[in-house]
Amino acid sequence: MSKRIFGYRTSMKRSFVTPPALGAAALAVAVMLGGGSAGAKNTAMRFYGIVRHVSANNLKVYNPVQKKTVSFLIAPKFHNVFKAGSKTTQLSTIAPGQYVEVRYDRKLLGQAHADRINLLDHDNRIFYKQ
Repeated sequence: MSKRIFGYRTSMKRSFVTPPALGAAALAVAVMLGGGSAGAKNTAMRFYGIVRHVSANNLKVYNPVQKKTVSFLIAPKFHNVFKAGSKTTQLSTIAPGQYVEVRYDRKLLGQAHADRINLLDHDNRIFYKQ
């Protein structure tokens, strides 16, 4: 028979997990289950609407269906503006009142920034090479 110490048998020893070890284990499980960064999951977000404001580092687009305005940051050397036929054009060709599709993500401090801007025609269609 085992020796008893304070009501416990020596074979019933408790193992303790320190709080830092528990936190590290929880973090490892969260990363394995896909709970990594929130921006990694939202890399293909799109927003359609009418341009309200354009500047060198900012683009503001209004969607009349959702009644929502979203402001996008633009990198200083942004060259991903596409028009009919998938031809690139300069950012200066975008004017207020124009229909656009903005592909964006929120990897930069949670702020939406444009990765690609497609200029749309009056039927809100993108023309690609065929």
